[in-house]
Amino acid sequence: MYLIRRLGRREQITDNYQSLVISDNERRNLVSRSRAIMSLFPGTVIAKVATPEMYNGGLFADEEKLARFALPKRLSEFTAGRNCIRECLKALNAEAVPVLSGAHREPILPSGIVGSITHCEGFCCAVAAHKSDICAIGVDAEPWTALDPGIVE
Repeated sequence: MYLIRRLGRREQITDNYQSLVISDNERRNLVSRSRAIMSLFPGTVIAKVATPEMYNGGLFADEEKLARFALPKRLSEFTAGRNCIRECLKALNAEAVPVLSGAHREPILPSGIVGSITHCEGFCCAVAAHKSDICAIGVDAEPWTALDPGIVE
């Protein structure tokens, strides 16, 4: 299972926190995964979940330069993330461009687009929207696992 979470604006963080648990069976169904993630956000937000093919190839040359020292596992996650965000851009009728990284490793998207990429073991997705519809967006995914007993104490 995976926990997908969305945080709202800072001043409303406690009022606007939503979570969704996606089971392994749902995780295998790309359509239900994308719809489930999209249900966390306003209707103008596009969400795409990586297909197995998205983990292999399809990077622009400038993106390949960013990942040239990455280990194979990290490179495949990076590739899937870039392919997911590009699918979001396509759905928003935005130009397919290299998605480079900013100073804080955030994706640099075309002007007028906001978005986020997340990945963890076995899962990758991206969300994006027109800036005219939503000022900022973020998504995060983590494996849903039990806490170590010592952490609870």
